[in-house]
Amino acid sequence: MATDDHAADAGAVMKTLADPSESPVVMDWRRDAGWNTLESLLGISAGGSGPVSINDAFRQSAVLACVDIISQDVAKVPMFLRRRLPGGGSEKVEAKDHWLAKLLALDPNSEHTWNEFFQMIAIHVVLANNAFIAKSMTRRGEVRELIPVMPGRVMITIHPETGEKFYDVTRGTMFEAAMLKDLAYTLTEDRVIHCRKRVVDGLYGYATLGAGSQTMRLSKAIAEYQSRLYNNDGQQRLIFQQRGDMKPLGDDAFQRMKTELRAATRTMFRDGQPILLEPGYSGEQISMTAADAELAKMREAQVAEVARLFRVPPHKMMHFDGTKYENMETLERLYAHDTVVPVCQAIEKPMERGLLTPEERIDLFLEFDRKQIAIIDFKVRSEMLKIGLQHGANTLDEWRAEFGFNPLPDGTGSVRMFQSTMTVVDQNNEVLIPAGAQPAAQDAEDAPDDGGEKPAKGIRLVKA
Repeated sequence: MATDDHAADAGAVMKTLADPSESPVVMDWRRDAGWNTLESLLGISAGGSGPVSINDAFRQSAVLACVDIISQDVAKVPMFLRRRLPGGGSEKVEAKDHWLAKLLALDPNSEHTWNEFFQMIAIHVVLANNAFIAKSMTRRGEVRELIPVMPGRVMITIHPETGEKFYDVTRGTMFEAAMLKDLAYTLTEDRVIHCRKRVVDGLYGYATLGAGSQTMRLSKAIAEYQSRLYNNDGQQRLIFQQRGDMKPLGDDAFQRMKTELRAATRTMFRDGQPILLEPGYSGEQISMTAADAELAKMREAQVAEVARLFRVPPHKMMHFDGTKYENMETLERLYAHDTVVPVCQAIEKPMERGLLTPEERIDLFLEFDRKQIAIIDFKVRSEMLKIGLQHGANTLDEWRAEFGFNPLPDGTGSVRMFQSTMTVVDQNNEVLIPAGAQPAAQDAEDAPDDGGEKPAKGIRLVKA
């Protein structure tokens, strides 16, 4: 039973289905892109030229590897609520300061952790280019839980006059029914977050399961051919022949000999026993054809094609053919920028729009930690931190935090280091620390009298 405050309005709109003149427009993306029904989702539907089922896709090692790599890279990065600062930059909003920051610090719902939640949403975005999140809310409009819904369970209904969208959510399993128990079967637009990519019609994302079905089917066909070829000891095929001057065998004798040779061949492959032929008969092994011999190259080429479909560097799938070590860092950066970040943005922006008010969005935004997404070599990262510490870009405590160290006691780590050969100015070009500045007064008193010579230049500590 729906306990939704908006259920009555949704029901009233759905009743117009009885009047064709007022019927909403039903747009079913599932016919063209992705998970059609529960049968298709489980991979038990008939094949054909339509979208590939998720079961068939996941049975291909290359597809499974690509989906796992992207979804895990998204899920392992924490999402934060951040506040924009005047003049640029942003800061993390603490859990005690905003309800959404508190939710991000806990769990999205009673069943999932944030890692599981974002991995599931990322899988939906990568495969179907559509992901749906239902909001379980109190009567006062407060969000209690965020519940991921499989794309194949949702159909959008649009009223042609008002443009209102309603989401028909099907409960396909008892678990889904338990998770969505407090929600109506038809949800209004303010109760659903729709994440999407590759939007063609303006409403639904065009699924990779549909767009890349030909590539996935070819990969599946090559894998099945390879399996058939190498089953039973590589299918070493033998041909037996009779000498031309011998009298042909009758039907009964021929069938009896064929049965005996088949059994002897199995015994040879299983136990290594030789086949003993009668005089006048000989056996010969048939070698692989040229196509069979090139199967390995065909397989490697198809792995690269699947990786291209999902925009994953082949070396991340342990496919190192043609990959040089010196190029890996560049490939990793391109992968992070061109593959992972777009998936993150497809999740961040709809969640931001569905969970924050327009007034809040002026100052607040949701973002996965970009520093963890950008994969930097440890040596390069250490050098960057070293330069930042030496030139005052980081405090000592900030430098320590990058390596997981605790702050120094009594605030002694909240200082910056500036080389005394530099002049430090503010945004108005006012000199804050002149180059070659004298040490502090207490330091000057303790300094030995060296005949009036200037003290040696060094590093000056400035309170942050």
